Amino acid sequence: MTAMIDRDTGVPLRMWGHGVAAPGAVTDAAIAEAAARTFLAQHIATLAPGSSSADFELVSNRLGGAGDTRSVGFAQRAHGLRVLGGSIGFTFKRDRLIMVGSTALPHVSVAAPANRLHFGSGKVMFDVPDRYPGAMRMAKPAPFANHSIGGTAATSTFDGTVTWAGTGSATVAPALRGPFVAISNAGGSLATGSLTLAAGGSTTWSMATSETADAQLAAFVHAGIVKQFAKTRLDPNLPWLDATLSVSVNEGSTCNAYSTGDDIHFYRKSSQCENTARLADVVYHEFGHSLHNHAIIEGVGSWDGALSEGMSDMLSALLTNDAGMGRGFFLSNAPMRNLDPAQDKRWPEDTTGQVHNDGEIIGGTMWDVKKALEAKLGAEAGHAKTVEIFYGILQRASDIPSSYAEALVSDDDDGDLANGTPNQCELNTVFKAHGLADGVVTAGINAPVRDQFAITLDVTPPSGDCPSPAVAKAEVEWRLRGGDTTKFDLAAGANVFEGSIPEQPSGSVIQYRVTVTLENGSSVSYPNNPADEYYEFYVGYTAPLWCADFEQRSSDWTTGGTGDDWEVGEPLGLASDPKLAFGGTRVFGTDLSKDGAYAKQSSTFAETIDIDLEGRTDARLHLRRWLGVEDGFYDNARILINGEEVWSNRASATEPQSNGTNHIDREWRFVDFDLAPYAAAGKVKLRFEIETDEGLQMGGWTLDDVCVVYPSVRPPNCGNGELDADEVCDDGNLEDGDGCSTSCDDENDGETPNTDADGGCCSSTTGAPGALALGTLVLGIVLSRRRSRGSGRRRRV
Repeated sequence: MTAMIDRDTGVPLRMWGHGVAAPGAVTDAAIAEAAARTFLAQHIATLAPGSSSADFELVSNRLGGAGDTRSVGFAQRAHGLRVLGGSIGFTFKRDRLIMVGSTALPHVSVAAPANRLHFGSGKVMFDVPDRYPGAMRMAKPAPFANHSIGGTAATSTFDGTVTWAGTGSATVAPALRGPFVAISNAGGSLATGSLTLAAGGSTTWSMATSETADAQLAAFVHAGIVKQFAKTRLDPNLPWLDATLSVSVNEGSTCNAYSTGDDIHFYRKSSQCENTARLADVVYHEFGHSLHNHAIIEGVGSWDGALSEGMSDMLSALLTNDAGMGRGFFLSNAPMRNLDPAQDKRWPEDTTGQVHNDGEIIGGTMWDVKKALEAKLGAEAGHAKTVEIFYGILQRASDIPSSYAEALVSDDDDGDLANGTPNQCELNTVFKAHGLADGVVTAGINAPVRDQFAITLDVTPPSGDCPSPAVAKAEVEWRLRGGDTTKFDLAAGANVFEGSIPEQPSGSVIQYRVTVTLENGSSVSYPNNPADEYYEFYVGYTAPLWCADFEQRSSDWTTGGTGDDWEVGEPLGLASDPKLAFGGTRVFGTDLSKDGAYAKQSSTFAETIDIDLEGRTDARLHLRRWLGVEDGFYDNARILINGEEVWSNRASATEPQSNGTNHIDREWRFVDFDLAPYAAAGKVKLRFEIETDEGLQMGGWTLDDVCVVYPSVRPPNCGNGELDADEVCDDGNLEDGDGCSTSCDDENDGETPNTDADGGCCSSTTGAPGALALGTLVLGIVLSRRRSRGSGRRRRV
């Protein structure tokens, strides 16, 4: 058993170890309560010396996390009265009691003196740095502290007020623990003092000459300030804010601080850096990480390291009203990070994969939102609206690129985003300046849809008062693979642009892209992947020789290498992975379930069995790919056939000065390979590889409907009696002369439809070729959803 012991009370703040079996405790609240009460009764002398288990009343019993954790909380009472700050909590996971925490006070007595009809009151203040020790110091209220006055407990209010029996002066033993915040001093015992407080007056406790004692007072005050801000301005109903915040100071390292997602921790001073508990900005920042962890709405938002860093910086700025975050960290007034630099940081151009650096993009964006809204609405109203937008992003965003959409949700006033929001013009301007919204977003452009050779681009401008640029033209550039390109403009209609690629013979592979230009000169291209700029599709029907759709487990694949993280499962949209399979529900790829990003310094592969070509000389490989990989100068994704490399991601010739050309698919991409060169071997073995360095990690390979096919004269399901998307008719047979031909075409009109394969395994479809048929907003297309990986469990300065 491991325990963190409160040096003042001797009570274990946290206890953990192998755990205690509690079958059914996670799913059944009654079982969890019974198990907690049993443990409490057995260990009451340790958890709350001098109390009995009957002194604790149940106050919470709820699921948390991903629904796999249950927490049960009890409040301490003595002689029928609530003991302020006294509680014991139990955490169950996988039906085991894994953590017990106690802030119970030992040997509580309740004095009931008679005939005391007069009471005195005054304020207890702590002398702490306003921002950092080298600048101004201020006497600030000690909020919600469990002081002792004449031996009797007296908990202060947020403004530091305490009350005691009698009208004369009182002797106060100031405390660094309370229902809001509990300080632990990793460097020794908690600081102590004795103050004289006159009725109606105030008294100030100062430990300014001691680094380690001053750190305790400063952390207590500033943690209380930011917690009160969160409770009153952000989310008064957030359960985590009702628990005591554990703050550990003077830990045995320097130049950093961190959050566990619950507690916050701070390091000692060095010759380069200040004691981080003495820095108000850093206390606010670390609290921001824990707040973010608990504020996320499950199934809507998700944790992202860079997002949390930038938003935690902004939380500090909301409290200090200063874009310079972390002043004093380097023992000077210079900020550690600046949210208002001379040159705005933009997504994705200025991303590096380092969470603090990338976080400056959203931090700077939010600071500019604050400036714009305060200029429009006034300081007070603008600040309030910024706070509202800030918390909406914290709750619902999954990464930095998704912050713009969540800002609109927070700003909306009528439940209809199509008609704009009250401050959408300002939000558009700010987020666009930081690369998080493009001019095409407000133009209402959807990704192009292809039906055989016809291409349609839907353009439905949203209503609202914020003007949006109109589409000036939409141009298609196409070619037979390996041939010269030809361009033509799509014809403008009512909220639509339409046109067709000239029909080509069966067996052709056509590549194309669509470029949309707005009246303001901005443009967007589809597919939006500079590393692979053309969609492609195969003309003609195909039939299968071998297919893998990954809906069932198969022995046809083997994986290996260093850092092997290939798996079959449902895609979760992690890192740059898709959220849905192309066909069915399951896919095959690298790290689908942990955080989505491939491992650093790894070299892995997935390889098929030998696939018999059955004597075919016209076989082809068709597959669906969703790949996220860094520029090939750093990380390499490859496809090999019979040991021969047939494709790899684009690589810069020299080391890129910024991000290079990262390959980021934002949609399922169809890929065709001619297998004729391997016909003599009579078989093919497919191999997918990825080799990475120690730097940026992305989503890696995700594959679906990997098929070896050959040309066919009819749709793959023709004759089964069910009308598929690539059939004009299907009468359940493969006979001509009965109105429905052997190719499932209507014999009565004499027309043969054009066919092309770009769908799932061994089929031709008439849906979108690489662009989702239901239409993807340009916002989701033009933004690189590059997810910076955090530092695991600890979220650091």
